[in-house]
Amino acid sequence: MNAKTTQPANPQSRKVLRETEVMERTGLCRTTVRKLRQQGDLQVVRFGRAVRYTEDSVDRLLQCGADFEPAMPTGVAIVD
Repeated sequence: MNAKTTQPANPQSRKVLRETEVMERTGLCRTTVRKLRQQGDLQVVRFGRAVRYTEDSVDRLLQCGADFEPAMPTGVAIVD
């Protein structure tokens, strides 16, 4: 039995990651990942109630590197 595999039209936009996978790849905590999603910095795809993050948006976030500064949580002060 030969199984045929089909490639999506745009493979980069088709790969999705679970929240825990995004956390592992980026080193960010769950709260920060969710804030980035709410701010529109990470694109998501919803499957019913399940939320998946597009791999290309995670890769773009990682490419920003030092240029990326997530929003500061409310009530947090930076002390020198």
